[in-house]
Amino acid sequence: HVAGSRDGNNKLCYWLNGVIKYDLDIGSGAYGFASDLAVAGASVYVAGSYFEDGGYKPCYWLDGTRHDLDIGSGTSGDANALAVSDGSVYVAGDYYDGSHYKPCYWLDGTRHDLDIGSGTEGSASGLAVSGGSVHVAGYYADGGTKPCYWFDGVKYDLYIDSGTSGEASALAVAPR
Repeated sequence: HVAGSRDGNNKLCYWLNGVIKYDLDIGSGAYGFASDLAVAGASVYVAGSYFEDGGYKPCYWLDGTRHDLDIGSGTSGDANALAVSDGSVYVAGDYYDGSHYKPCYWLDGTRHDLDIGSGTEGSASGLAVSGGSVHVAGYYADGGTKPCYWFDGVKYDLYIDSGTSGEASALAVAPR
């Protein structure tokens, strides 16, 4: 199972065993990108974004059908990571609120903002769901980028040397 683009990101698609199974709908969007993929049962889920009306629109595709994600009154956003657990779809990413990018995750299409404390903006790029708990990796900006992860919405900073910047991009949760 592979998701990606062809024709210079003008077409998004999904391959099964090296053969294009279907194109991913980007509507009237000019182009897009696929960022993550999950398989649950016979269904294939792909997270990504497409460019339309001057901004990226976060979404996921279920078996090729696009499902747009709520960005409120924001103008754009990104869907960076995806997980499927107990029939629910989780997507991590960000949205632009008109002045800053805000990290969030969506549960079945409903947006949940992630706390960035005194930071100005951030993004979520890694996601895992285990035992009903949501784990998200990413960063926030507060005098430089600070790597962190969120456990059920609570932010935990990751150590980096003073005066440096960083981002957390992936995570996994080991079974207990």
